[in-house]
Amino acid sequence: MQYLLTLGACAVMGLPQPAHAQDCRHDTLITAMADHRINAPLPALTSTDTQQLAWAAYYKTHYDSLAGEEIETMFDQIAWETPDATAIEQLRAIYALSEPGGLAAWAGDDAATLTTFRTASPALIRALILADGGDTFLRLRAATAPETETSFPTFSNGPRPALYLTDQPEGMRIALALKSEAAGAYWLAGALWAGMSDPMMLNGFMTRHADLLSDLPEDGIWRFAPYSATVQDRMIAARVALNQDTQLPDEIALSRAAAATFPISFLGIYHGQSGAQPSSYPAAYAVLDAVQTDTIDPLTSPETLWLVAYHQLLETAAPDDVRRILSQFDLDAGRNWYPRTDALFQLDAMAATALLGAYAQGEGDTVPPAPDVTSLDWVSWAAAADLLRDGALLAAFDENAVATTELLWAADKYAVAWGLALADSHDAVDTAQLAADLVVRLDMQCGQHTIVSGLYGQWGRERLMHFP
Repeated sequence: MQYLLTLGACAVMGLPQPAHAQDCRHDTLITAMADHRINAPLPALTSTDTQQLAWAAYYKTHYDSLAGEEIETMFDQIAWETPDATAIEQLRAIYALSEPGGLAAWAGDDAATLTTFRTASPALIRALILADGGDTFLRLRAATAPETETSFPTFSNGPRPALYLTDQPEGMRIALALKSEAAGAYWLAGALWAGMSDPMMLNGFMTRHADLLSDLPEDGIWRFAPYSATVQDRMIAARVALNQDTQLPDEIALSRAAAATFPISFLGIYHGQSGAQPSSYPAAYAVLDAVQTDTIDPLTSPETLWLVAYHQLLETAAPDDVRRILSQFDLDAGRNWYPRTDALFQLDAMAATALLGAYAQGEGDTVPPAPDVTSLDWVSWAAAADLLRDGALLAAFDENAVATTELLWAADKYAVAWGLALADSHDAVDTAQLAADLVVRLDMQCGQHTIVSGLYGQWGRERLMHFP
């Protein structure tokens, strides 16, 4: 319990803030992979494909040093070739709001503008708020507000935009909180006040709107706990003083462990899928302990924290039950090019990469033994590691494309892994999908252009499109 009480000094969500990667020597490779994803011929585009195209275009603007008309031309090309261009149009809107005159497109209250607002992503809402301090956002919010304040059908009408402004100066957030109160956006205002350094600011809001909070169960302050580590710690301390049960601190630990990992934690999903089994909590504490050591960067090495949680789950609960639950849900961990995308297969692949990585690079005399249980073809993975150890790259890729790519990636041989995929004559992997996944992971080793320093978002360090 005392461990959790020490987290209030950290940034929002109580977690350390890793520094961005510095100089990047992979600009050309990232640009090449982005271009491959943009130009890959596909007979039919799904919504996932169009989102990947938007992300590829976003990376290209940063790593290919595009500007002005070059960016607009690229947006036009992708929108023209893409049946459903919603994702690219949202990216275009985010970019436009960073340029002079970008607010002009939001000046009206016509149906098209209101529809765009209702469906705006967190990144677009953030860009809209920053463009004029929230004035346009609050005007459009009022025009699209639901009948009851407690029912939020869209992101733009709820309190969550506060989570996407945590990097902004407190003066800006105070001004927006005051405007929000004046506009009747009370839950958004409360979420903003909760994130201030002075807890009395939230107290003042709650006093001013005691009637609004009177119908909330228990103490109304819990309504704003998701938006402030300080609020969480205050409530935990109050419960400790009253010698109450530890359920809430455990839930907070789970939330903070989920927020520590990038781009997503499987722990929160696992907890829900398992029927909220208490075995999730030791795994959460194990993740937080690992983060506290300052030896793991959750951004550049997310697999490390995922494996910490995975191994702890296997130690705490019945392994067969853990593995069965993990096999029942997919995980978007930048490995959608795998033959299976369920959490179990992906975690087993991460574990195998950790076990075989050093051996594949020539360390040790014998191949590490297989885990007690794995969903992988361990014989094939071990054979690929042997071939890589001997320098037989093409043979290794033919043996097991996933193992070869991951083992080369673990050795920082990014271009080699990509070159093998392009040279593959057996179409062992979908190179368009591979490019979409690897460009995300390589960006995290370089400029981290999807990360806003000091901002955590709803699920921790979310990927967020933004322009300076």
